[in-house]
Parts: sequence; C-alpha cells; structure tokens
Amino acid sequence: MARRDLEVLTRADLERLGMALPAVTEATVGLVRSGRGGKWHVPTEKKQWSEHCQHAARAAGEPTDLVLLDVLDQVCARCAGRLPGLLPDAVVALWQVCSLTVAADRFAVGLGEDARARTWLGYAVALDLSPRKDDARVRELLRPVLSGDEFGAQAWKAMAVWSQVLERAEEQLAACRRRWRA
Repeated sequence: MARRDLEVLTRADLERLGMALPAVTEATVGLVRSGRGGKWHVPTEKKQWSEHCQHAARAAGEPTDLVLLDVLDQVCARCAGRLPGLLPDAVVALWQVCSLTVAADRFAVGLGEDARARTWLGYAVALDLSPRKDDARVRELLRPVLSGDEFGAQAWKAMAVWSQVLERAEEQLAACRRRWRA
C-alpha cells in the first residue's frame, strides 16, 4: 500500500458533485498528537517503538475521535498508511471511489479549458490521462459494497456520480477530437 492510501478530499468538492456520502463525510478515527499543534498520529502502545512512526509512541493522552475528512491533511505521512486499517473496508472503497471521481471531474473541467488538447499530441496525452482507465477499478471497488445493507445505497450513489463524471470526460474528449480533426 502507498504511504497515503486515502487521498485528501474536500467537503466542497464532494458536495459540488452531489457525492457527500455519510460513510466518507462522517468517518471517524481515534488519533493522538505528540505535541502541541503537531501532526495527528495513529496511536500505538505507550513507550513501545512504533515501526511506522517514531512520534506515535511519544503521543500524549487518549485518542481523540476526529472526522477524518476534516483532519486527513494534518495526519503524519507515516501514520496515514495505517488509516485504512482503522476503517471498514466499505468506507475505504467509497473513499477511494470519491477520490477517483473528484480527479475525473477535475480532468473533465481542465480538458475543456486546455488549449494543448486541441492538437493531435495534446489529444493523445489527454486520452492517456483520461479517467476511462479507472472505470474498471471503480467498479471493482464498488462491487462488494453495492449489495451491502449498511453502505449499499451510498455505493449506488457513488456509481451514479462516477458514471456522470465519466460521461462528461468522454464528451470533452470527443470535443477535443472534433477540434483537432477540423
């Protein structure tokens, strides 16, 4: 797994896309701080060396339950890789789908404004960066969640938003293709 397996998301991006899923926006984790105003850390046994972060063992106090969406950008990079293990698998999958959807939306918006995409080479680059390559991954992430009772409705909502954003990206690619062929 990568060092930061959960991408930083903003509530504004999720709301703009109609994708403010409670599983993501309300996910909480218990975190500690090693000093005043420092980074947040995943707690470990006191006085025990932590293989993931030297500061986690020095953290003082009991873990504080925090909404992950609000503090992910303040979590120590070494501890961030442990966060998916603290959340249900369905929440991790929904988080990753939200990240891919936000990135796809940024691609679609940026492509419409990018003058380089009006050339053959620019179109080829855009095609390579297109979110269509992530479609199978999104569907694979959502597959086990779609039939679940607790997060199933949210997974269907995520799938619908992903499909809309992917369609917008494809429309932008088609517009670019028409421009460079003209």
